[in-house]
Amino acid sequence: MLISQIKGPNGEIVVAVRNEPGEVAKAVVNGGSVYKLAMEAADSGKSLVSVIEAHGLGEAVDLEKAYAEAKAGRLTLRKLGAKTIILRSDAEDWLRSLPTASAA
Repeated sequence: MLISQIKGPNGEIVVAVRNEPGEVAKAVVNGGSVYKLAMEAADSGKSLVSVIEAHGLGEAVDLEKAYAEAKAGRLTLRKLGAKTIILRSDAEDWLRSLPTASAA
């Protein structure tokens, strides 16, 4: 299981999981953060995978879109060990760069 932590559209933390690269990622219901889920697993003596399965999966998360925006130079990704992260300030800069919508 591949686990990602990203900022959602409203600035909230979203934990997304997928089984294989390229597969559609899904948000963990009430995941909170990877740290929160890991602590829940440690405290309960369960595996991280079983804790995630118990929470259930919700909406699809478009991780590929985030990587495409980074590849195009519009979003800054940073490495923290093996993790790829997006700083809040980088996400906010990216959001401000998006075109505005007109009221219909």
